[in-house]
Amino acid sequence: MFAVALIGFFTNVFTALLLRKHASESVNVRAAYLHILSDSLSFIGVIVGVLLIWTFNVTSIDSILTIIIALYISKESLEILKESGNILMGSSPNINFEEIKREIESIEGVENAHHFHVWQVGERDLYFECHVKVENMPISKAQKIRDEIIKKLREHGITHVNVQLEHQCDRSSCKEL
Repeated sequence: MFAVALIGFFTNVFTALLLRKHASESVNVRAAYLHILSDSLSFIGVIVGVLLIWTFNVTSIDSILTIIIALYISKESLEILKESGNILMGSSPNINFEEIKREIESIEGVENAHHFHVWQVGERDLYFECHVKVENMPISKAQKIRDEIIKKLREHGITHVNVQLEHQCDRSSCKEL
């Protein structure tokens, strides 16, 4: 058991080192990294357990180490499950709408920005849509405003933007936020 645990430990440490630098880039890689890390901890538990059982005949150490490792794995797994759940549910990420509204409304020709929606589709894919009331202007100028809005939103990490430009809108469709 000791020899198998040593081989497994060193194999998992090598694999964990390969995955570590990419673990922050993806939920999937982070989950694989966590799996390898938990296997490494399990092998450490087996090695320590074997040594304590051989040396001091402390047979209860196996259960104690198992509980400690299980608690660590549970804590890390819950974080991954939460992030995955947010992606699967298309949750709204933490975006400061007031700041975005101010930035859009600071663009020359924009009268008002309203009807904001933002949701997360993937780990790095944020979708955003809004309505923007503009002055009466040629479409070429309106396109420049739309491009500037998209540029500002990209600075907030938003990857997909749908801006509906409006010239006239009634009271109910030009609501604040």
